[in-house]
Amino acid sequence: MRPEKFTVAQVLAAIEKGHTGAAAARILGCAAQTVRNYADRYPTVRKALDGERDDIIDYAELGLRKAVLSGQPWAIAFALKTLGKKRGYVERQEWREVQDAEIDAEIERGLARLAAASESQNARPDTGANK
Repeated sequence: MRPEKFTVAQVLAAIEKGHTGAAAARILGCAAQTVRNYADRYPTVRKALDGERDDIIDYAELGLRKAVLSGQPWAIAFALKTLGKKRGYVERQEWREVQDAEIDAEIERGLARLAAASESQNARPDTGANK
């Protein structure tokens, strides 16, 4: 194996200054692949790159929050389509393969809920309010 051109400390300093792998490579005067190779070999370099990526995502989320709170339609739509997916705000339906047994079990649970609701409805004393 040939000796490395940069120390880990030099790569980390370039990441801190450039904030991305590509910018760190420009600072070091090497190819972006070189920085990616360091990240593959050294967990501290990987952690630094991941930390910079997390920071930019945090800033983007703050910007999105500001835009939503100021009523920007594009931001509201984007937030609902992405962050609101669990509440049903989607442009497309996502499907997963379901086995017949899962469907049968869900039907049985639904029927049991209906039966329980019907029984509780029938068990209520008539107060005469509907007469």
